[in-house]
Amino acid sequence: MQPAAISGQPYRRHIVGLPLQRSLFGQAARAATTIGLPGLSSEMDFPARLDENGDLFLDRSQLAALSKTLTSWFTQETLERSIGVAAENCRRLRDGEPLLHRIP
Repeated sequence: MQPAAISGQPYRRHIVGLPLQRSLFGQAARAATTIGLPGLSSEMDFPARLDENGDLFLDRSQLAALSKTLTSWFTQETLERSIGVAAENCRRLRDGEPLLHRIP
């Protein structure tokens, strides 16, 4: 995937309104890179973002590729690794150790 070229026009205005909603939705790029979604070398490659008003901006040229990649990522193996990493992070959190930030 190429770095996202997000249009200056919002795809949807005010898709989320509450600060917590904006904060959580705004972490989608981080979540995608954290799980190791193929084709995303950084959060800047993610083809969607929210602005401070809750407006959604999309790079529509990248959405089909991202959708295909996301669908292919969800295999039994990657889901089992995700569960393992979550369990390990729970243990690390309990023991005061640094968390794993990427699924191997």
